[in-house]
Amino acid sequence: MANIELVCGVLRGFSFKKDSKDRVGFISRMTLGGVQLATDLAVRDPINPSSSQSVVAVLGGVKWGGGASDPIYLDAQLSVLNRQRVGMLLAVPDLPAIAVPFAFTVYEFDSLAEKYFKRMDSGGGELRGTVMSRSGVLDLNVADEASADVLSPVNFQFTVALAPQAIVQAVRLQSNTTDKVVKAWGVA
Repeated sequence: MANIELVCGVLRGFSFKKDSKDRVGFISRMTLGGVQLATDLAVRDPINPSSSQSVVAVLGGVKWGGGASDPIYLDAQLSVLNRQRVGMLLAVPDLPAIAVPFAFTVYEFDSLAEKYFKRMDSGGGELRGTVMSRSGVLDLNVADEASADVLSPVNFQFTVALAPQAIVQAVRLQSNTTDKVVKAWGVA
């Protein structure tokens, strides 16, 4: 199974330009252990740059082993409010398994078709994961200091490793504007 590692341009995610060809991505929805993260970052839709959308986070990258039981790793930039919400969650001692419904999309530019397409996404719906833990420590982090890469809006690095819940779900992958495959994430 081929590993998937998509690095996204955070700067372009926050300030997308019509002539940009950088890969960008967003977390459009996420709830961590019952705490819904706000869709409070306004970004441009790469497929339709004249319209904007509100998202939870701007992606810096996505990693996935490509297998049904492989975790998905997200590296993203959160707003101040969402940093506070995640920080409060992390302050709770002895957290049980944290359920995480989430949706994300990574966009890539097809230089032959000369337009953006959805390179990887949550199949048009939400995926259901659980925060992974190693030796009892959750694989969930949020930075204490604001990012120096993008100064406005103020944002904080956020990383999470998500194992699939015990249901079959769909992750959609594309290599260009026309060729796509849907892969299973999770095993019933």
